[in-house]
Amino acid sequence: MNIPIKLQQLEGEWTGSNRLTMSPEDPVRDSESNATVAFEANKKALRISYDWTFDGAVQNGLMIFCFGKTGQASNVWLDSFHQSAEFMKSAGEYDERSANVKGFYTIPEYSDWGWRTIVESDDPDSFTFTMYNVTPEGEEHVAVEAAFKRKK
Repeated sequence: MNIPIKLQQLEGEWTGSNRLTMSPEDPVRDSESNATVAFEANKKALRISYDWTFDGAVQNGLMIFCFGKTGQASNVWLDSFHQSAEFMKSAGEYDERSANVKGFYTIPEYSDWGWRTIVESDDPDSFTFTMYNVTPEGEEHVAVEAAFKRKK
């Protein structure tokens, strides 16, 4: 199994918070969040499903990570709020405690934008994921900060 050592410990149920920033000028929107982390395909992939709330409506998302033998990570992601009915495919790298991947999306009349996601854990009872919106010029802005503690 190539799943990073610290991420292997995350299987289970989680509760936490989600901080959404629509743009650097907008206020942060906080909501409660829940997540489930599981292995898929005989432990070849790590799945994170999660929910959060925006203006009273429950939103949910799904991330599936695969980890190559040479430190390369790949990911597919879908979120009911952030995108259309297509998976965003991302690629990047991993180490023993995290995965860092980047994908791209198109806004009509603009160049492709990036979306970078980092999932990380330092201990078996907590993990975070942070998502960055990346302008065509390469400027990154935090879009989502989610922090979880293991449900007891």
